[in-house]
Amino acid sequence: MVAGRSVSPLPSSRSIQRVVQTWQRRSRETSRSLGALTARLNVFGAVRVPALHEALLWAGVLDRAPSSWADAPVVEKMPWGAGRFPAPAVTPPEGITGPWPQAAAVDPRFYAPVLNVPAEDRRDHVRYIVSRYLGQLVSEVPGAALHALQRGRLVGVDDAEFTHILTETSFGQFVCPDLDDATRADFAAVLAPDASYCRMDFSVCPAEHLLPGMHAEPVVVLVQRVENRWTVPALRVGRRVVTPADGDTWALAKCFALLAAQTRLVTASHPRIHFPADVINAVTRSALPATHPIYQLIAPHTRFTLGLHEAVIHHRRSSIHDSQREIFNGFPYRSEGMHDLVATGHQGVEGNSAWGAYRFGDEFVGEHVAYGRYRRAWRDAWERFAAEALARVDASDPLVRAWADHIAGWLPGFPDGAAIAEGDALPRAVATYLACVTTFHTADHHSFANIALEKMPWRLRKPFPHEGSAPAYDLDSLVTPEDSFRARLAHAMFFRPAVITSLRDVSYEFSHPDERAAAQRWRATMDALDAQWQGSGFPRADEIASGVHY
Repeated sequence: MVAGRSVSPLPSSRSIQRVVQTWQRRSRETSRSLGALTARLNVFGAVRVPALHEALLWAGVLDRAPSSWADAPVVEKMPWGAGRFPAPAVTPPEGITGPWPQAAAVDPRFYAPVLNVPAEDRRDHVRYIVSRYLGQLVSEVPGAALHALQRGRLVGVDDAEFTHILTETSFGQFVCPDLDDATRADFAAVLAPDASYCRMDFSVCPAEHLLPGMHAEPVVVLVQRVENRWTVPALRVGRRVVTPADGDTWALAKCFALLAAQTRLVTASHPRIHFPADVINAVTRSALPATHPIYQLIAPHTRFTLGLHEAVIHHRRSSIHDSQREIFNGFPYRSEGMHDLVATGHQGVEGNSAWGAYRFGDEFVGEHVAYGRYRRAWRDAWERFAAEALARVDASDPLVRAWADHIAGWLPGFPDGAAIAEGDALPRAVATYLACVTTFHTADHHSFANIALEKMPWRLRKPFPHEGSAPAYDLDSLVTPEDSFRARLAHAMFFRPAVITSLRDVSYEFSHPDERAAAQRWRATMDALDAQWQGSGFPRADEIASGVHY
């Protein structure tokens, strides 16, 4: 009591979370409404030279007119607006009329896409995702332009924060616990006897495809474990090994390392969660009846994805092609370089264990990093739920075997019709899919988006010195206003989480009481996981999207 009045208790963290989530949901709804209006007025539609570009060029936000950039030949084939990529028609098995995988059409090194996307999926994509993009182009441009014209476009990080970003966030998935012979040779002068080391390999760098004025280098990070904490004693940038003793050269090397780490996460590794999932999405919806427990468990996690992925790969405005005619594309590479990075994430690098080729089930991260433990905890929980929900399913049933055979024909590592009937192969396979499209996908985005944008360079405009000392650069000189502007728009539109339906909102249409009881227990499991990982920086269940929505 104070002065005869009762004092209201402080709001709980859960109450604050609900307020924040309500604000975020309403913000996304506002963006969609604004985007729908924008589409009707054709303000940011498929216009080759929008008036906005001229205004941004006049204001000094853009370095050059976007319309002056030439697109790669493969991008020239793609639609500006609502058209379709000229791909061969899909040929599903006899009796299948729904969505189905087919050979990659944009680049034969890509993942198998699904292009016969149902009309309702395309409508969902336009209504919920494209409208958000358009609305954000209206709402985000002023702030992004203002920030681009101010100082602080790029901010340095000290060694402790640098190490935290690389090892305690979603970038931790790249901490590889083995030092190959090449890494040992490179860092021989730095390695201490009896010390424990790991590496982070960001050495894929298609420098021949850099945009004019851009610089990037292949980077390998040496990581050391000292008394239960990580340190970074050295970096290899290009062929040069740099340590903290190198002063300004070390500061510049950290910028190149963060650029390389970000590039690998977004362009090479994260697509492994996105695109292979389309095969399971399409085959489940087309080859199983809606009354089947496998269908009922998977289907709520398939909405929004096929329409999104069709556009991401097969539309010229997508960030995967980095067309500079669009002001929201901010990577340093031409389309050919972007395609090389996506393809390397798929096919791997021969002889480099840090860059293995994609195989279904390889999405796990070792428990030597927090992100690996988080993924493992959720993945194991998903498997327990899947085992309970599918307990009545006979995995040797011809329908299930055919479903597995169809998927295995497109996804290396997925158990085929014979293997799916062995032991716990069925719930494990289903759980792996569900963990990837929900927890792993959102956690990649969530953790990445929590890093201050100005600390993660998307582009660099100064070269790294292969010998001698680097100048004491003003960090703002390493990026132009246009680099900052493009990065902020891309971050808002594509990389900041934009959950449409969360795991907490999923409703399963199970027909059997045992399956419905399993779904109820799943909610209690999510409560326990949220408590276990509170304060970790990784998302809670109500922050995890029910599928790939962005």
